[in-house]
Amino acid sequence: MNKYIFIYLIAIISVPTFGQNLGTIKVNENYSATCEFNKPVSNIYISNNELTERKNTSEGIVENKIRLYDYIIDGHTVIFSTYKKLQAKSLTIKLIDGSTWYGMIEYDPENKQIFYPYASRSKKSKKTETEQKDSLRVIKDRLSYCTASKTNFEGFGVNKNRIYWEISNIMADENFIYLKILVSNKSGHVYDITNGKALFKYEEGKSRNLKKKEASVEVDGLVVYHKGKGRIAAYSNEVLGYVIQSYPLNSNGTLTVNFFESSGKRNYEIVIPFKYMEKIEVFND
Repeated sequence: MNKYIFIYLIAIISVPTFGQNLGTIKVNENYSATCEFNKPVSNIYISNNELTERKNTSEGIVENKIRLYDYIIDGHTVIFSTYKKLQAKSLTIKLIDGSTWYGMIEYDPENKQIFYPYASRSKKSKKTETEQKDSLRVIKDRLSYCTASKTNFEGFGVNKNRIYWEISNIMADENFIYLKILVSNKSGHVYDITNGKALFKYEEGKSRNLKKKEASVEVDGLVVYHKGKGRIAAYSNEVLGYVIQSYPLNSNGTLTVNFFESSGKRNYEIVIPFKYMEKIEVFND
């Protein structure tokens, strides 16, 4: 796949269903802003919103990333806050249904508004209940196709504690990324993530116009659907499938996959540079 098709791929996996205007959300040291939506929030992007502090320690240089405008995502709600005077920045919020809200966030020392009820302003989805079920069926069918297909994405895995993890397939459509993950447990113990976590994180690489102290942007990849056993027996193999919300990345960006054991310390991380995702298969809607 040449570079022009790759640019097209980035475009098609990030097209939102529709956009709505947030206006300007205002915060200061004493008043946070609570924003409520009619659907769960999947991703948030604030332009140039992180700094990297570097400190010299006895163990070497330690980097600590700090969000300027901080936020907490809790289902349908996002809470924004800050601890100091900042410049206004552009803000984009993506909901789980693919809809996108855009606007600004700014520091205002005089502001006392703490609640922004966007749920009442949301455009109603045109999808009927039947159409929504059909959409879920499509997601399930595409994930099944991805996990049943032969390996077409190699070279990214981790082998530790006699357990091997490999990203063997990645596919995409307009809104989602589909991943097939092979797990080979050659240890004498069960590996259980039933009550643990599988986390996916997009990280945008630094652009040339960013200052040295400005870190790249990190966005959680919300898991929409998954399949496979959460308990991987000793001396056994398992195929796991995950569907996550897509997010547009530049050529320096990465997708990081983390697995955390339910009750234990056998945790695993796989980092995939986005430039290696040029050859992934794209579903035609």
